[in-house]
Amino acid sequence: MAVVDAIIYSAILTFVLLGIIACLFFVMLRILQPNKRENYSVVIIAHEGDKNAASKLSTAGMRVSLIGDSSRARIIMVDYGMDKEERRICENMCRTSKGLYLCKPEEITQYI
Repeated sequence: MAVVDAIIYSAILTFVLLGIIACLFFVMLRILQPNKRENYSVVIIAHEGDKNAASKLSTAGMRVSLIGDSSRARIIMVDYGMDKEERRICENMCRTSKGLYLCKPEEITQYI
């Protein structure tokens, strides 16, 4: 009987801790969220040889969607010499997703 009680108490404790962590995460998202009335831009730099530029772009897009700012945010990836395959993947993501842009360093003033 004591083993069953220990298992139940540990399960309850686990759920309580997960609830506290979820609440803290929610509070942090609300604290760090930009002003609701203004548009903003997130700039990501992709250097030469950067093999995970597409995942950075995708992650930034998901984070903006998670906090509900996809209509106000622009995510701009600046290409400082990505390889052709990585650039092609990023271009496809930008074509299919709203608010994602890919540009060269000299073109960034068009997006900001």
